[in-house]
Amino acid sequence: MKFCFVIHRAAPFPGGTEQYVQNLAEGAQGRGHEVTILAGLHRGPVNGIRVTSDQDILGSERFDLVIVHGSTDGSPRDTLDRAAELPSPVLYLLVAHRAEHIRRKHLRNAPLLGWSTPLDQEAIARAGATDRAVRVRHGIDPAQSLGKPGFRARHGIAPDRLMFLSCGGYAANKRMRALARTFRRMPGDALLVTTGYNAQRWQMPRRGPRVLPLMLEDREEVLSAIAEADCYVMHSRDEGFGLVLLEAMLNRTPWIARRTGGATVLGDFGQTYESDAELRELLEAFERDEERVARAERAVTGGHTIAHCINDLEAAATRAERR
Repeated sequence: MKFCFVIHRAAPFPGGTEQYVQNLAEGAQGRGHEVTILAGLHRGPVNGIRVTSDQDILGSERFDLVIVHGSTDGSPRDTLDRAAELPSPVLYLLVAHRAEHIRRKHLRNAPLLGWSTPLDQEAIARAGATDRAVRVRHGIDPAQSLGKPGFRARHGIAPDRLMFLSCGGYAANKRMRALARTFRRMPGDALLVTTGYNAQRWQMPRRGPRVLPLMLEDREEVLSAIAEADCYVMHSRDEGFGLVLLEAMLNRTPWIARRTGGATVLGDFGQTYESDAELRELLEAFERDEERVARAERAVTGGHTIAHCINDLEAAATRAERR
């Protein structure tokens, strides 16, 4: 098969989306498929994957499936705007659920609509397009997602200090400053570590005795932090999925998350909340549950790896061919 992944920015730029699409591309190429990444911003080929910003390839080449990750400005939005006119079938992977991020034109244009959470399904149903919905799971590459020891030592964090962690950047929807405010009101001496890779520093919490904000672009260092954290916290107002939850589960790190994105799918393997008051209760009462941690790890390896994602994309391409 011949696949084209469309994304706003490609690896090695940091970010969950960038890494996810790169993993999908490498996984598909590893199975013998011909793969291209179309990205508005990129630094050339990575690990043998063809990468281009030439939007014209969608008209001049025939693909078995054009996979558009979200509807971000640039290549994804341009592709969805003209999906109905392209010679290749388009699969629109929904990764945003707020009404302002979803255009009915895009839902109408794409022959296939990919979902991985109930929130995706709801958006598709509202558009009356469930007949074009296909499940495409989010997943991670286990070989690239295990953290190595050393984060605590490198940042002067005592091995026995209770450490909560939140990653993913300092954008407004991540609500890092709000998380830090909630944390400072808690009793005890637990430490909150936050990490980010973008330049919106005004979204960073203030550094203090119980809050350690870091700017980290090194994925290996982030994975080390996840592996050595006592608990991961995802306080985002909204998330496409939140692959970091899968990374926490694979590293046997418990997690607490607002009920959005992937937390609506993975709730049995962590703890979810709706309000800051609920979050505070969960943080103050936190205890590691070994049975839940073990089930969480099995859930990743059994249903949320890149191999499972490629299975779903192959099935989608086959369905598109039959339409």
